[in-house]
Amino acid sequence: MKCFEDVAKVKCKAKCSIRLQCGHACEKFCHVEDDPKHVLSKCWKPCGKSCSREHPCADPCPPCDEVLDVTLPCGHLVRTFCHVEEDVLECEAK
Repeated sequence: MKCFEDVAKVKCKAKCSIRLQCGHACEKFCHVEDDPKHVLSKCWKPCGKSCSREHPCADPCPPCDEVLDVTLPCGHLVRTFCHVEEDVLECEAK
């Protein structure tokens, strides 16, 4: 019976072949018993992409957290993150 217990402890040495949401390949070895759907897996490789405003993505990738000044229709400036849609910004001036 000892022989079967030792076999159960053997780990699979195959590389995971799944692509993460960012497009990079998973770096883990076979992990069918540990997050097989990659829900908790994060990619730490440089993205190499840019947001729609041409800011290079940081690690990890999206959303873009570059801070910028946006001029509202009323003429006032507001500081916000790049990924925040301008139509949801409100003027805080009195």
